[in-house]
Parts: sequence; C-alpha cells; structure tokens
Amino acid sequence: MIDDERAVREVTRLLLEDAGWQVRAAASGDEGIAMVAAARPDIVLLDLTMPERGGVAVLRDLRARHPDLPIVLMSGYSEAALVDEGLGAVPFLAKPFGAEQLYQRITATIDQRPR
Repeated sequence: MIDDERAVREVTRLLLEDAGWQVRAAASGDEGIAMVAAARPDIVLLDLTMPERGGVAVLRDLRARHPDLPIVLMSGYSEAALVDEGLGAVPFLAKPFGAEQLYQRITATIDQRPR
C-alpha cells in the first residue's frame, strides 16, 4: 500500500491483516516504488493524490517496470479523475471505503489479472 495519509495506512493495514493479508506500507511514491522493487507484492493499493510524486506518476513507473502487477488506485476524488488522466481502465477504490468494499476490490482485481 502506498498512501501519504498515516491514518489511511493504519486502518487499511488493520483491515487487511485481520483478513489474513501480509501488508507492507509506504508513505510516499518513491518509497513505494522502492518497496515494490525490493519485494514484489501480489497487489498494490496506490493513493492517487500524494505530494511530490503523485499516484499517476507512480502508477506509470510501476506499469513500466511490472506491467502485469495488479494495482488499485484509491482516492477521495471521483473516478472521473482517472478518466481525465487517461487511466479509466485502472481499478478504483473510492475513499472512504469500508472493509467489504476493500476486500471486494482487491479480490476482483487479482481475479482479473492475466495468468
């Protein structure tokens, strides 16, 4: 998970760990890219709006390095922001989200990845 908001990282981490997932979290885009390079995860939850290196730049970097890596963009803004950036096909999770929404989006995204 890559999100600059500590509260979001902590709550999401607890929800995922309670569901049996192992979670690594990064507080910035650059930290997240390094984290993915060090230990490739099954999926990345990526905040769309972060200071310095935002979610769109991080997404493009991760896609260039790991084209088949499942990524879910998260944002308090509407999904229309993705279309504006040309990212309409990227799985999206609107903040705030509940546990069921989180689990469903992760499961659907992993299930849709090419095998």
